[in-house]
Amino acid sequence: MVFLTVFSDKGLIKIYKLSKERDSIRTNNMVLKSRNEELKKEIERLKTDNRYIEGVARKELGMVKPTEVIFQFEK
Repeated sequence: MVFLTVFSDKGLIKIYKLSKERDSIRTNNMVLKSRNEELKKEIERLKTDNRYIEGVARKELGMVKPTEVIFQFEK
């Protein structure tokens, strides 16, 4: 009887493993929710904040205004 309680499909070991898996999924879910909120904020900024858009264009796309000159120095 003790053997079945510990090692069966509904035994303590199975319950422990499922509990650990549940905790891992919950943690991952919290991380994903946080990232989702960050992305929502960035989307909103891209829709409304022209200075932010300009910063992204400069940093990620290397864009400059027509009247600007870029100097690149070798290290």
